[in-house]
Amino acid sequence: MLIERVKSESIRAIGYDEHRELLWVEFRSRPGGYVYSGVPHDVFDELMQAESLGGYVNEAIKSNYRCEYRAQPPNATRAHSSRTSGSPSTRRRSRHSAAAESRASRE
Repeated sequence: MLIERVKSESIRAIGYDEHRELLWVEFRSRPGGYVYSGVPHDVFDELMQAESLGGYVNEAIKSNYRCEYRAQPPNATRAHSSRTSGSPSTRRRSRHSAAAESRASRE
């Protein structure tokens, strides 16, 4: 399940597992999130195209699918923005390399 941050006043992130038909919704109002079971892919697509993500979840998801609160999403991978690409160790090496190059150019 790939978890992606979304632009919404009420929802922080959404994820979907197509094979297991699981929808993860992480609200801004509390840590963790909710796993909705049995959500077909077309419903997920409609959610992602909705003008209001929170409104769609309230109207089409909450009352129609079984829900379970979880502190962590099941088998999740977080999508990273380009600003945080690379592993922490890669970024650390890059900073050290840049500092060494800067020192060498001053000498």
